[in-house]
Order: sequence, then structure tokens, then C-alpha cells
Amino acid sequence: MSQLISVGNAGAKGRSTFAKSLIRSGTLLTDEPPLLKIPYEHPNSIRYNLRVLESFSQLTDNDKATFLALSMNEGEFTKIRGFFLVNHINMTERDVAICAIFNTNAVRMGPDSNANNGTGVFLKYCRMNHSCAPNASYAVHSASGHMRVRAHRDIAAAEEVLVSYTGDLIQSKQERRKDINFDCVCHICTAVDVASSDARRQRINAIMHGTKIFMCRQSRLITTIRAAGGNTALWLDQILHGAVADGAIVPTNANEALTLTKERLSLLGRESITGPELILVWGMLALVYRLLGDNEKSFKAMLMQDMHGVKCQGRE
Repeated sequence: MSQLISVGNAGAKGRSTFAKSLIRSGTLLTDEPPLLKIPYEHPNSIRYNLRVLESFSQLTDNDKATFLALSMNEGEFTKIRGFFLVNHINMTERDVAICAIFNTNAVRMGPDSNANNGTGVFLKYCRMNHSCAPNASYAVHSASGHMRVRAHRDIAAAEEVLVSYTGDLIQSKQERRKDINFDCVCHICTAVDVASSDARRQRINAIMHGTKIFMCRQSRLITTIRAAGGNTALWLDQILHGAVADGAIVPTNANEALTLTKERLSLLGRESITGPELILVWGMLALVYRLLGDNEKSFKAMLMQDMHGVKCQGRE
């Protein structure tokens, strides 16, 4: 597959990707174009599925065979077959399978305004399994449309390379299950005390939203808008105070914001969550330290934010 990674047997999880030797944090693991790509369409539409079939028909015979060998979620197959029947569209079982394989493996490639936007299937990425405590991050490069996967912590030789299929790891096990549409068997989800993990992630989420609200309230622009009154001020208050009702833990002062953000960082460590979430928490620490007037610690936090950003996204 490459000098760094190879595909092998992962037991009950089927085939997966493993490190050939020690991979250092920040190492670029893949940089690949999509095997199959369609312009962005709403997934539950006739046009979406027809575009998948059209794009598949343009592949070479070898690429078609490669695509058809990818994993398929049986639930997707059942859903798509039902969709075609309801809409009185006559499709073969093979056509349904092609659409189901695409839905099982496809990744949204970026914002609609980008020339490389759309939805694509990336072969190397497809052979990386999911974990709720991943050791690698992925992103579609806006200029090239390539999928880039980077190790965001050291990965030992023969260790499985794991990414997250959900856009929000800071959810309960049940909520993550709804996102990925299968039962995760990572060490977080199969732990004896899953309830404690769920509680920690709930608190991480509550602190994250609460400190965001606190920092928004410190903004001079927001203070000016609220003082002016009117519909905009009402809307702003509904957002800031509505989030409190949803369980956000909002600090009352900068010192409390610092304590809570440090707790958030500690809880991320206990949950084995690295990658993009660390970029966010170090960025918040930088803001809180600046609010407290500690420019030295703010600068150090910004350096940590930048370091984790390079690990996850590279530097261009």
C-alpha cells in the first residue's frame, strides 16, 4: 500500500490498515485522489443515486472490480432498494449494491463553493477502520481534492491505523452509534464502564459550549449589539441563553473559564481523544489567558494549538 502502511487482517473487523513500522505524530500517511466521485447532491435523491451509477460506469474494469470489493453496509442496501421501489425505478441488484457500497464508504469532500466539492470514495481511506479514540485524522485538500490522512499521535509498528467516521466524538456511545450506523468495537465502546466515559464526554461538551458562550459575552461587538436592543439583540440573547438551557457550563469569570478549560483538556486525555479536539482546546486556553492578561501563557498555548494543527493538517 505504501512504505508506511499496509492492509491486513483485523479479525472480526475484517481488513484494515496497519503501520509497517513506528509512525511519528504528524506523518502524512495518504495523499490520494478519489476512486469515484460525484458532484454534491442530497443523498436521499434520485439524482444522487443516478450520478453514482453514471460515475461508476466510467471507471476502468480494474477500478470497477476494486470498488465492488469494498465493504457494504447491509442496512444501506435495504434502504436504497426500498428507495428505488417507492420511486418506481427499475434497478438491478448490482445497481443497488453499487449505490450501497458508495454510501458505505463515501466522504463529503468540502464546501459547495469549492471546485473540488462533492462526495467521493477514497480507496486507502476506506481500508481504515473507525475508532472513538482514533490515532489519525483525515481531511480533503481543497486545492487538489485529494484525501490526506495524518497520524496525530505516534503509531507503533503493527498497530492499527484508526480514524473517526463521526464528525463529533464528544457524544455518548448511543449518539455516536447513530452517526456511524454500526456497533463500534473500539476500546472506548467495549469498556466495562461505558457510562463513565459517556459522562466525561458529556462534561467535555458542556464545558466547550459554556466557555464559548462566556468568550462571546466578552466580545465588544456583542456588548454593543446587546446594548442597542432590537431584534438582533433579542436573537443574540436567545442563542447565548438558549445554550445554557441545553446544559452548557458557563463560567462566571475568566479564572473559572481557565479552570474549566484545563479540566476539559484533562478529560480529553482520559478519553484518549487527540487530534482536532486538542487544536480547539488549546485555542480556547490561548484566548482565556489573553483575557487574564497573561500574554506569555497565551503565546505558549497558541504554540501548542499550532503544533497540534500541524500534526492533523500539515503546514502549507
